[in-house]
Amino acid sequence: TYGDWSSDVCSSDLMPLGDSLRRLAGGEFGAGAGPGRPHEHRGGRCPQEAHADPPSWRLSASPARSFVMNSGSVPQQPPMTFAPSAAIACMSATNSSAVWPEASVMRSLRWFRETQNADGSWSTSKDPKAVGTALAVLAFLSHGETTASTQFGDSVQRGLKYLVSIQQEDGTFQNTGKYPAIAHGIITWALCEAYGMTMVPTLGEAAEKALPVILITQRGSGLWDARYRPNGGHDDLEVSVWQVRAVSAGRLMGSKMAGLAEALKAAADGVAVVAPTSNASTAPFAIQPLLIFHRNRDAAYTAALDAMKGTEINWAKPQFDDPVVHWHFTGQALFWHGGNVWRDWNRSSVPNLVNAQI
Repeated sequence: TYGDWSSDVCSSDLMPLGDSLRRLAGGEFGAGAGPGRPHEHRGGRCPQEAHADPPSWRLSASPARSFVMNSGSVPQQPPMTFAPSAAIACMSATNSSAVWPEASVMRSLRWFRETQNADGSWSTSKDPKAVGTALAVLAFLSHGETTASTQFGDSVQRGLKYLVSIQQEDGTFQNTGKYPAIAHGIITWALCEAYGMTMVPTLGEAAEKALPVILITQRGSGLWDARYRPNGGHDDLEVSVWQVRAVSAGRLMGSKMAGLAEALKAAADGVAVVAPTSNASTAPFAIQPLLIFHRNRDAAYTAALDAMKGTEINWAKPQFDDPVVHWHFTGQALFWHGGNVWRDWNRSSVPNLVNAQI
């Protein structure tokens, strides 16, 4: 019922997005290099040789990818597979010799594996079931784990099956809670990333079915409302960046759907209007839409970056009502910006994250 998931491609010949992102951050890729190069799999052997699941769940292919932003009118997207639960590994990307953040990430992933529900979902007291599941899947994907993973393949498979199972005929999803736009953006992003890493047809079909919902609910401002109201409601930067991620991932997975590039440009234009008035609470959400179109020299970009100064991971005295979300987006924004700003924040953040782990 889940389509043709078969392949003769050895998954150890593919570089997962999480691996490519960390190696890119560490400066490993030189001119002409990219995430399509072979890598050593974490398990030490080809997961398809060791994986006991039926062949229908093996990787199907590997798309050509480049995280290098080009000089064209529609630049390629910056790396985007930072799941909040795997933030430690991504923040420590410039510290490839550090073993302890990786151990902390593995503890998190094992916790996900052990707390997965019987139906393949994850649920918390705060997040709707669909959102919790999509974020958990993204955590695995950002670490390079797919359905072919030796340790976590079964969890990824069951999580993805759950997400596909709750999609409705109109492309929306069940169990999305009070703010369906945030949930839809996160789930669509997860499906696009999963398809891009596995080329499993069923995942691509679900992603292609979900993307139009985002396109038709984009407001005239270029941004999105938390309840997907194209008219009425209000522009929401946090809601909008989830949609941008999903649409960006749709383009990266190879979707030829009309309107994706235009939606991203409209979002960047919309962010450019509101970013100059942003504060530390909203500024991190403005960076990705601007970077996609090389607008890092805009006054809006500079204003957003300045507004983030002083943001730190402080569990004792958090600056925001939902601090983990803000720290997650701040880490992404500063990683993409790079330089000393990123290195300083990275060095101070990773110990704080690791030391707070239960």
